[in-house]
Amino acid sequence: MIEVVKEGKTPKNIRQIGQVSGNQKVYIEDYVITYLKQVPSPEETMRVIILYGKKEIMGDELCWFVNGAVGAEKDFFMEKTVIDQESWQRVNEMAGRFFPELTVLGWAIVGNESTKEMEEQILRTQKQFFRQDQKLYFEYNAEEKEEYVYLYEKGKMRQQTGYYIYYERNECMQNYMVSLRAAERHPEEFESDRATHQFREVAGVKKQEIHR
Repeated sequence: MIEVVKEGKTPKNIRQIGQVSGNQKVYIEDYVITYLKQVPSPEETMRVIILYGKKEIMGDELCWFVNGAVGAEKDFFMEKTVIDQESWQRVNEMAGRFFPELTVLGWAIVGNESTKEMEEQILRTQKQFFRQDQKLYFEYNAEEKEEYVYLYEKGKMRQQTGYYIYYERNECMQNYMVSLRAAERHPEEFESDRATHQFREVAGVKKQEIHR
């Protein structure tokens, strides 16, 4: 699959984190950062999040713009990978609902503990679930208040020295975060809505089969 990267413009309102260098630059929208830095509950320990957005060329630089994020619903971590097929499918459903015009750029892990003992799982997850052009990886340690940005290149996670936070109107991310709060307040309504959506999908498939 050939990736199409458009010529773009640098956002007007940005804040630099760390020392940004090299010909690849990462821009993460403020609402996404707010969502990424929500402290996991004691029961979660760690949270896996898929990052969405677009890539644009500015001069001789390739810029990654992250303006969407979807949490992978998971109660435990697999032994070999950090994500499984079922949670990936649920993420795709949510992304189709809230971020239909964005593409997967990579993923993130947010937690209260270090991920040093999970290096093999992280690399295996990157190889199994993400294409070569989906190589952005973000990590936030809520306990230490430390954040890291990586690009997966040549089989390794290469840490970037810095990135940008940018500010713009982001209704899609706002709507997603509101839906999560609503689901926490009224979980029975959220499950009912999901069941209705799944029923409609199955009914649609059956109608197509009958038509054929």
